[in-house]
Amino acid sequence: MDQRGKLWQEVRALRASPPALAAADKERSAVFVASLRQAQELAEAAAASGYATRPLPLFYSFSQGLRAVSAALVDDSAWIIRGHGASVVPAWPVLQTSVVPRPSNRADSRDTLSAIHAVADGESMTAPMRLGAVWAACPESPSLSHDVEDAPGPLRLHLPPAMRREDHISAGRIELGAEGLSVDLSDQELQARLTSYPSLSGAKPAREVIPEGDTPAYRTDLPQVVFAHTSRLGLKGLFPWLDSSPVLAWETHGNDRDSYQARFETLGPVEIEGVDDVRLAFPSLGGVDKPEFVALWWVLLLALSSLVRYEPAHWARAIDPDSSKLAVPLEQTCDFTETFVPSILLHMISSAS
Repeated sequence: MDQRGKLWQEVRALRASPPALAAADKERSAVFVASLRQAQELAEAAAASGYATRPLPLFYSFSQGLRAVSAALVDDSAWIIRGHGASVVPAWPVLQTSVVPRPSNRADSRDTLSAIHAVADGESMTAPMRLGAVWAACPESPSLSHDVEDAPGPLRLHLPPAMRREDHISAGRIELGAEGLSVDLSDQELQARLTSYPSLSGAKPAREVIPEGDTPAYRTDLPQVVFAHTSRLGLKGLFPWLDSSPVLAWETHGNDRDSYQARFETLGPVEIEGVDDVRLAFPSLGGVDKPEFVALWWVLLLALSSLVRYEPAHWARAIDPDSSKLAVPLEQTCDFTETFVPSILLHMISSAS
């Protein structure tokens, strides 16, 4: 059994014993069980489909799974999902397609996009989003060449090797390697890029804050400073981002471990499961400074499935590997989503219950 099959097996095991709010409420329990069954059957249909239609069952698999999540975890009377909560305006090239949030909350129900934000306790998207920008912002989405799309993506913020952190804590600052930004940017270009990341406000390039006697811990022969490494310690093998990630610095408003950790969590609002020294910072999108990554993936799939359904000729051109630079990245997106959907549903339900 492949990874996807094992994940769906774990999701299927939840149906015999609905968790959280679906455990004691018959109506919620019925929706939870039926929605998860539909989600898996739609995923199986997607796996048997070609790329010409695959985004359609993938999107509805994800959406039905989110109905189950809402039944188990939304703690108010509007846990029933009715409608998407967003509309799609197709365009060519396809990355110019827009997704427009249209919330439809009532006392007894809410739309899918609003339900995602309710579960995550996040700020709801309100502004139109271009498909290319959503694609770039989705974590783990296939990267696109800059001549196809140059929108900002999520940054992986790395704490320095442990031997450096104590000095930074006592100095009342935090320094992070920002994987996803180029070391070849000038200070002015770097600051311009950082405007897309509200959580990173107040950042200074490391060159402005490191003491003169501390320079051996850094590599400074680049437009942007990076953390140094030595072959003797083998740090490059342990931390492959060292050479390519500019170092940024912020004040921590205290010179103790709690202030240091609190600042790290504010700068990188999203944690990576099982990893303590890396967090994610997202670009603002949809009128939100800190978009929810589950919402971003759902919006991406909504847009792709709408193109399949309503603009089949556009979609056929986009997935033609003989003429489209998007063809293989679109295939990779579909392939990744087949595993992502059961994985994120299992995570959302299990972590909250």
